[in-house]
Amino acid sequence: MEKRYTAEEAAEKLREEGDKKITKRTINYYAFDQSMFKINLQGKKIFTEAEIDKIRAIRLLRVYTDYKLKEIKKLINSKTLLEIKEMCLEKTEEMSDTLRTSEEDAGKPAHLRLKPDSHSFHDTYDTDYYKKGYRTIKINNDVRLTVSSSISDEKILKIIGLIKNTF
Repeated sequence: MEKRYTAEEAAEKLREEGDKKITKRTINYYAFDQSMFKINLQGKKIFTEAEIDKIRAIRLLRVYTDYKLKEIKKLINSKTLLEIKEMCLEKTEEMSDTLRTSEEDAGKPAHLRLKPDSHSFHDTYDTDYYKKGYRTIKINNDVRLTVSSSISDEKILKIIGLIKNTF
């Protein structure tokens, strides 16, 4: 028989995995107030790994995308957790792409390196550094993360999650 969890046990499991802000109330909010996914069991221990995976997916999408709950509901009920993790990683890579300095800008002082269609500055960023297998990911407006290509995508998602939970 598949292991079943109460909302509190599910929240504790997710906190142990690193989601420090999740509570029993959050679990119940997603499951019942917002009806984000279907609950097939009755009683106190109604959450299985399938439902906990959906909550993991909701939390990932809330952190790494700007999607509203309505859009998230469609995604978590049509994609696997792995597919959602890959989608979130692609989002971080898209953010990373916007930070790359063009060859033309590489020799300019930071105050002259403006994105063409905006008035925000590129980070000081050595293009040779990027070519060596490093990538920079925008975490938020104040934090950028530069990692080597040897860091796995799974680890990058965990690092980003930890940083976002800190700020």
